Amino acid sequence: MLLSIVGMGQVVDVDYYRAKLLQEALLRVGPIPCSIVRATQYMEFIDAILSWTTKGDVVRLPTTLLQPIAARDVVDALA
Repeated sequence: MLLSIVGMGQVVDVDYYRAKLLQEALLRVGPIPCSIVRATQYMEFIDAILSWTTKGDVVRLPTTLLQPIAARDVVDALA
């Protein structure tokens, strides 16, 4: 099973997302059957995500939509 990210194909200028898409593609064509589960951003990462767009007293909200989920909820859903 691979845990991946919802909507990452819409943000092609982020290297990490491109790498995750490649990881998914490689897993799909591999010899071992697998499941790919995509989750939204973890609530625990929101501070880090917003810090990338903050300069001084100005915060520029990301252009991508955010619908955070608690990491514990993702674990519960996968289990």
